Amino acid sequence: MNVSDQSCDNSGHFEQLPVLEEEPTPKEHRKPTYGKGLNKLTKSMGHKLQPTFVQGKKRPEQPLQAAKLASESGIVVRDHMPIYTHWKLYKNIAKDHLKDHRSYLANRLEIDVDDPTTRDVCSDLLKSGVRQQRYRLKRKYFNGVPENEVLSNKPPGVSEVDWVKLVKKWSTPRDQETSKINKQNRKEVRLHQTTGSRSYIAQRFSMKVNGEEADSIDLFKSSHYSKNKGYSDLAQEAIDAMETARDQAVDEGEEPKSTNEIEEIDGLKKQVEEAKEANKKNEEQMSVFNSKQQRTDELLLRLISQSTIGSGSPNSQ
Repeated sequence: MNVSDQSCDNSGHFEQLPVLEEEPTPKEHRKPTYGKGLNKLTKSMGHKLQPTFVQGKKRPEQPLQAAKLASESGIVVRDHMPIYTHWKLYKNIAKDHLKDHRSYLANRLEIDVDDPTTRDVCSDLLKSGVRQQRYRLKRKYFNGVPENEVLSNKPPGVSEVDWVKLVKKWSTPRDQETSKINKQNRKEVRLHQTTGSRSYIAQRFSMKVNGEEADSIDLFKSSHYSKNKGYSDLAQEAIDAMETARDQAVDEGEEPKSTNEIEEIDGLKKQVEEAKEANKKNEEQMSVFNSKQQRTDELLLRLISQSTIGSGSPNSQ
């Protein structure tokens, strides 16, 4: 026992003091930023950030623009948007939510909410955001919660009516089967990207060299490389196979195949394999059908034969 754990009385004897247990330091949770990064950026530039939208693309190409746009949209969804059971309720019924979402983004960023391309991008942002928020609510407040406690386990910021509808949706056999299939599909993903939340559009833009976009192989490399672990064995095998196919010449003196040609050939091969597999299944189904039909015909013949023998002919009576 340490002397520090003892005290001396007037008689010179030491008596043991209770050792106080150290209380664990509470974990500090990060406070909501609420767009502080964009505020600093706007102040430093002297004007609002102006994302550039391209028709047919769901996100801006520049990584900074894409990140700030997604961040601001996420603030609206998490803190100000009701979570409904389906996207069509926002699109066809509660259209004011789409308008409010665009208005908030227009207040924070330099965008033209009347432009069709801008409206499409904002609509897709909201659609993706509410879907992800539904998933987060289900994972935290529904999955693993006893059935008799689910309704009382309402998340903060969600109304009673909306929560009841969400619970009812998640409890249907159809939704549970879909969730089971999606969970299995996620388990089968073998090549995970390492770019985080950055989209492929922004990743490709950041890889431009001398104004030329990176090809699919280079994009695959950059999106599957880990600074700590490098490439996984499976990713390295895929890279080796793609590079071999690109560098292989069909005839002597022919230029190596481009990435687009490799993708086209691989796509055609996949279509052929799918067609062969479909034909094989059709043949198997036809074989089973013919076998059943043959057994049915034999049974009918036996029944007809037994019926004829049992009744006999009128002349024989």
